[in-house]
Amino acid sequence: ALHFSGSELSEERAVLLALLEDEDLSVEAAAVSSLGHARLEGARTELLLRARFGEGVVRLAALEAVGRLGGDGVRQALVTGLAERDKDVQLSALKGLTYLADPESISLFISYLQQDQDSELFKVALGALKDFGGAAHKDLLRIAESSVHKARRQAALLLSEACEGEVAEALATLLAGEPDPTLARELAILTCFDLREAEQPASEYLAWLRSEVDSDAWRWFVEATARRELTCPPRVSFLGDGS
Repeated sequence: ALHFSGSELSEERAVLLALLEDEDLSVEAAAVSSLGHARLEGARTELLLRARFGEGVVRLAALEAVGRLGGDGVRQALVTGLAERDKDVQLSALKGLTYLADPESISLFISYLQQDQDSELFKVALGALKDFGGAAHKDLLRIAESSVHKARRQAALLLSEACEGEVAEALATLLAGEPDPTLARELAILTCFDLREAEQPASEYLAWLRSEVDSDAWRWFVEATARRELTCPPRVSFLGDGS
């Protein structure tokens, strides 16, 4: 069944559909997973039924498979999975929502940042929010600026990596709480202004940031190149995935 994962050949897809009736749950689960990768519309009903009512590994595979499939009935089935007490079912449902990549699910992923940071639920949620890009930045900034949210450091670092200048003050505030070389490094990169050797870097960053007219990371970069008498390439040159 796994051999045919993502297959576009009609005869191989027919085999996968037939394997849904296999008595071995591991075979059925493999067929479900492969059909999800193939995004076979003809398997929608079978996959949704298993995502809601399947047993063990079959349901776990189906929750992720319907996320890959997308379309009618999928989000509701995944949200139902999130409401289960079984952590494995929750995790598969959350992964399914990651594959679905519906911006309406951002608030759900945000809620999972209250989980233990070593948990798979937390890691999946944080990864999904990173993949959403700018669509999730407002919610992540709210967390980064919180004085009590347990994921404020992770949210701040994620936004810094995305070159969101608005998070600089939150980074400096976190740094003021305790020395943190990673936060200090990110502040230096984001602002293009290295105060890591200062006696009180967090305080100096906060004072500098509050004297700035805005929190435009691109402007900070342009000004840094000017200070070194370098020619700054146009902003469009930095678009894309880099090298």
